Amino acid sequence: MKSLLKNLFYASLEKGMINEFRRRKHRNSLLILTYHSVLPYSEKFADFDYRNCVSTEAFSEQLAFLKRKYEVITLKEAEKRLRNNTLHGYECVITFDDGFKNNHDYALPVLQKHGLTAVFYITTSFIGSREMLWTEKINAIVMNAPVQEIELNMEQPIHIPLRTVGDREKASVKLRTWLKYQPRFQQENVARTLMEATGYIPDGVAKDADRYAFMTWDEVRSMRDAGMEIGSHTAHHYLLNMLSEEESHTELRESREIIEKELSESCTLFSYPNGAEGNFYPLHFKQLNDLGYTSAVTQIPGFNKPGDNLYALNRVNISAGMTLNVFKAYCAGFHQF
Repeated sequence: MKSLLKNLFYASLEKGMINEFRRRKHRNSLLILTYHSVLPYSEKFADFDYRNCVSTEAFSEQLAFLKRKYEVITLKEAEKRLRNNTLHGYECVITFDDGFKNNHDYALPVLQKHGLTAVFYITTSFIGSREMLWTEKINAIVMNAPVQEIELNMEQPIHIPLRTVGDREKASVKLRTWLKYQPRFQQENVARTLMEATGYIPDGVAKDADRYAFMTWDEVRSMRDAGMEIGSHTAHHYLLNMLSEEESHTELRESREIIEKELSESCTLFSYPNGAEGNFYPLHFKQLNDLGYTSAVTQIPGFNKPGDNLYALNRVNISAGMTLNVFKAYCAGFHQF
């Protein structure tokens, strides 16, 4: 019943032209969308692990809508229009975070089919590796470990029940959210402690390569050659707010240098890991500027107008399970629902 009411609500926003009126409110503002993974639809889309995946079918529908209603532009063009106050309608930029292989194998062909471009922000130390992001490593252990509970001795003992799928989902969200605001060594310690406590060693690539494998550098170059923009998502996906000034500078510098070496072209685009409020500071704006980056995108929902800080651009996240009507409403500015 809840799902039916939700679908009826979002359908009414579209059919009642409410989305259209809302879009007009944001005319001459830049919409930036965030994707992570695009995969052919399967029963796996019901899994918690697939919450940030979009099916190829849904992605194609979304791109067709964007092509009808928006001018989809590159981020470099968007930067220019924001600086010069020359946004003149409904402009949109499509972005991807992390650098998964499915971006190359599945998202790129759909983008090419529709004649559209996107920015792909890559985490350089993972390119060509079999590693998993620490957030997904934690999630994989909690969701799959063959135990009914976990005891962690952190600042104080923590009891984590894992008896049901619901228990595991709640535990994963709670643990990852807490770790996002802990020092880097704590994230690594907890992952190691979880593996020791459960005996479960996550190997996402072996379990589900389409979902977890990262691109190779040859595939990144293929994306660039196809007209896609390539940006940095740091070297190791550490949250900048949890690093020292020297460490954050190293993350920003090393990732840019590696991309420029591998692609033989300048890298000026950046995406903050996690990207929520508090994950970056004015210090990082200065570091980005000093290193030659020209913009940075957050994961704070909203639109962007001329005069806004180019090192704190807003984005709207697109996730699994969105019907086309929900997608349309999010693009119109109803993402707060």
